[in-house]
Amino acid sequence: KSRPIYLAKLYAQADAVISIPVLKKHESAALTVSIKNIGIGMTPPSIYRKDLYNIPNLRFEIDHSYPDMHKWIHDFFMSRPIDFVIVDGLQGLQHGPGGGSNPSQNRMNMRLILAGNDPVAVDAISAHIIGMDPSKINYLVYLHNHGAGCADHKLIRVHGNVRVSDVKKKYQHSDARTIAVQISDFTPPALRITAAEVQEQTLALSLTTATETELIEIAVDGQLLPQAVVAGFDDIRIPLPQPAAVHQLEVIAYDAFRNSTSATATVTQVVDGRDNIATTFQLLPNYPNPFNPTTTISFYLPTEDRVTLTVYNSLGAPVRTLLSGAISAGSHALQWSGRDDTGNPLPSGVYYAEIVSSGGRMRNKMVMVK
Repeated sequence: KSRPIYLAKLYAQADAVISIPVLKKHESAALTVSIKNIGIGMTPPSIYRKDLYNIPNLRFEIDHSYPDMHKWIHDFFMSRPIDFVIVDGLQGLQHGPGGGSNPSQNRMNMRLILAGNDPVAVDAISAHIIGMDPSKINYLVYLHNHGAGCADHKLIRVHGNVRVSDVKKKYQHSDARTIAVQISDFTPPALRITAAEVQEQTLALSLTTATETELIEIAVDGQLLPQAVVAGFDDIRIPLPQPAAVHQLEVIAYDAFRNSTSATATVTQVVDGRDNIATTFQLLPNYPNPFNPTTTISFYLPTEDRVTLTVYNSLGAPVRTLLSGAISAGSHALQWSGRDDTGNPLPSGVYYAEIVSSGGRMRNKMVMVK
């Protein structure tokens, strides 16, 4: 059954619509991030505004007890879709805009910004972050099923220096409508790399994963590959854009609730069944980069050699010696925890990893963000 949709003129005629919401829970819609909030903002108050509970001066643009609110949200969103979303997640509201029974405990320190050009995907990831299952949030399911965006986490790629599981917070859920979509399991899936090698221009990978694993992402030399893997984890073959003799590999496994775990390995090129040994040593890009506060620095030696690996700050002063001595030939990886030689944590900023051997000197830029 069709019905008229009334939009605020300024909103309807805007060249671009950017939603800048706060990350918060909502008792009626379960989640209020980019999509529902913009719907309230674009409705003409002269048409939709009504008294709520007969309380003077407390007026809302829509009736939040409306049973098909997800359809209302869909209709308004499709009338003028959002072009871009920037979620202000520095402080979330775990009891929603009303504050709950104890407003002083409403704020949840999140320290994150989430942005994207698919509002449905942004809201779905926001749901994971605050401990909700987006597959049970009516308006997200409705929008996804009607082609308004993507709420399936297996099809959403999240880029940045932290992962969703690193910033998840267990928001309190007291209302029956939000308890129904609450995620209680924050346990990451098990993961182990059982075999990894590069054959010509293809990464061959075999993993042992938990049964709940739904998605695998792979980063090679600090760059996330565009292909995600959703099945066949025991025999993965992915073409590499820039094959090299040695690669630093990170594999990330996700379950249905975006809980994740990772495993790393250093892999070498294989030619005719034998390792293709480099003629000079290599310093690989650290991963992750940017990082907070730990990163892995990998290098490769074609022969046994004396090696010094030092971290310098942006002024060129050495702050940490990670390695100094004789090292065997092959691939090596060291972790730096963002501390100096005395064990004190260092501030955010630009640092450099420098390796020196008889084969020469190499340096890579690293960025620590806290």
